[in-house]
Amino acid sequence: MLLRADITRGNFRAALPAIKAALQECSFFAFDLEMTGLFLDHHSEHYFDEPQDKWSRVREAAGAYLITQFGLSCFTRTPTGDYKATTFNGTCLRPP
Repeated sequence: MLLRADITRGNFRAALPAIKAALQECSFFAFDLEMTGLFLDHHSEHYFDEPQDKWSRVREAAGAYLITQFGLSCFTRTPTGDYKATTFNGTCLRPP
């Protein structure tokens, strides 16, 4: 079962109690961001990079781009062992 809500500037305050309730009741959640970019031109990826080096590059790139959208999915285990997903999507940038 999937429940979905689009969050906007106009309905954020009204949706906040549902978001809080979904987070409190869920078994686990996933949070996702869409950004205006992913990698910086002067960075290159290497298979044998140390985790700290990779993290430093990703962190620098994340600070260079804007968040355009977010997604939050809360998964709650049902009595039958299935999961119910409640998903909230939102746009973070104003339309041009």
